[in-house]
Amino acid sequence: MTATKDKKSLIVWGSRTRMSTYDFAIRTWTNDSSFNIGSLVGGRQHPMSLDPTTGLIYIPSITNNGTGMMVYNPETRTSFSVPMYPSVVLPYRAVAYTFVWSELRKSFLYFGGYDSIGDNGTFNNYMIEYQPTTHGWTRIPTTGIQGMLASHCMIPAYGGTKMVVFGGWEAIAGVSIQRPGYSSALYILDVKEMHWTKLSEGQVLGRRDMACAVVGDNFVSWGGMDSNDQTAGTLIYNLKTNQWTDTYIATMQEEQSD
Repeated sequence: MTATKDKKSLIVWGSRTRMSTYDFAIRTWTNDSSFNIGSLVGGRQHPMSLDPTTGLIYIPSITNNGTGMMVYNPETRTSFSVPMYPSVVLPYRAVAYTFVWSELRKSFLYFGGYDSIGDNGTFNNYMIEYQPTTHGWTRIPTTGIQGMLASHCMIPAYGGTKMVVFGGWEAIAGVSIQRPGYSSALYILDVKEMHWTKLSEGQVLGRRDMACAVVGDNFVSWGGMDSNDQTAGTLIYNLKTNQWTDTYIATMQEEQSD
């Protein structure tokens, strides 16, 4: 799901549920009856993301048998398809990746996921950029310590100058056939330098398919499944003190807005 550009509505999509809009002002859900679910693939493994400069919503790999990305206009409730990345960027169609708007680069960053065809579970270890103004896909070189992940979360922080990545199904180096192993690692990416730093690993239970947010210095994760196959609880990591905590510390801006 994602908010609209004006933040007055919430858009939710599912391959079984069509495109649904929640209007905060009137507290009402409406469904887009023209949304053709029969021609789409995917579901929770294909996230949607908003381009805040145009208000258009992008959902990778759900049209044209996975080779196209849907672009949805919530104002007109119309959509069109653009091509996914070419094979020279990534030779397979990944699932369980993250696709996040970068305010700093004015583009989308596509990270992680794996090839769902066959039993090898090949993980994508590239950072891939989609530029909506040119419809171009490119690989971006990165440095530092990063994870090979799927079903993780990636969320912008500090005005989009950073990206925080947490959890997910973690690839094991040197193992050809992957089995579920849940990551507990927390990484941060300096978007300007494209440099990864691992902030934490082993202090909390690994988990996958959780929801995440960053507000001020607080990274918050909730839901999903943990490595004990239980519904995961809420976690808070303070990005300023670099430690997991039980306390949510509101910023001055948050306090003034309450």
